[in-house]
Amino acid sequence: MTPLEQDLINALHQKKLPQFCLDLLKSNEKLDSESDRELVERVLETCQKIGAYCTGQKDKILQKLADAGANVSVGENDHSISYRLFHTFTIDLNREDLDLLIPILKEENYLFWYPVEGGGWEAYKRMYDAMEVIKTDAFTTRLIIRWNEDRERGRLSKLLLPGVLDFQWVQLPKPLWPLYYVTRPMRLILDRFGAKKPPILGPYLGTPVSLIKPILDLVGATEQDKLVDIGCGDGRIVIEAADQIGCEAIGVEINDQLISIAHDEVKRRGLADKVKIVHSNASDLLMADASIVFIFLPVGTLRTLIPQLRKQLKKGAKIITHEQAKPDFGEGNQPDASKLIVADGAITVAYIWQV
Repeated sequence: MTPLEQDLINALHQKKLPQFCLDLLKSNEKLDSESDRELVERVLETCQKIGAYCTGQKDKILQKLADAGANVSVGENDHSISYRLFHTFTIDLNREDLDLLIPILKEENYLFWYPVEGGGWEAYKRMYDAMEVIKTDAFTTRLIIRWNEDRERGRLSKLLLPGVLDFQWVQLPKPLWPLYYVTRPMRLILDRFGAKKPPILGPYLGTPVSLIKPILDLVGATEQDKLVDIGCGDGRIVIEAADQIGCEAIGVEINDQLISIAHDEVKRRGLADKVKIVHSNASDLLMADASIVFIFLPVGTLRTLIPQLRKQLKKGAKIITHEQAKPDFGEGNQPDASKLIVADGAITVAYIWQV
């Protein structure tokens, strides 16, 4: 890794990459060659492209909201998006306009992990200040919706506040939404005595499609490999691996909604002979014959998974993940290699472990 690449990674970790690139291009102090300048220009262009993409997505939704009669001239909606590292944007709304937003988001193919109808939705609107939705497009665009003002809550208040598990546990009609304050302690008592807990299906963030081939090339994936993606989401990694590389690929996922999307895409692209989507937890899967394991999960999960995989996998196998924030993989889990990857409209740092 060159000193310039390490500096760019450090700036990415600090979320200061666009400004760092602008300063470099102005000063020329650390640009020792034309290839250095081209790299910095490409990074800056990519950040600008991400910003333009987010602006377009945001403006589309705001226009549809305005057409539906919502008041959208508040807060963050007035802020322009120029350079951006993430395919993420925020919309501020008045609470009474939230019901106008939901059908728009469904029309735009955003996925929901929170209730958006009935008593659960009424309770959520009143009890919380924000929600996240994800669009499974080429970048898995993340939209944060905010309403009301942030409220300070004490420890007891937070404990008694109904959450996603409570809304999953029982579905109440809209007029009965206050009863979630009653159902929560009942559920907590049952949980304490070993009742089965429904899964928490949080917002899913997938790898931008443009990054997949460069990441696979980085580990030298070939058609002889067997690739496993733990937490495969909508299956984009295994699908692209089978389609572009020709290798056998297995995706592991527990979210039924995402599994359905993955199955549909596998069928559409005629890859059923090479791609398998498994409904399972990673801990239940034996991966001794995998030669490449891809993981794009929270770093806290990786700290547990990586040591387990290094014991299970055969010699010569590779584990790869990527992350924009500075990761802490834990003592003894440091990767063997890392690489800045700049693709069409996406930036990340890939990390590789060699078994």
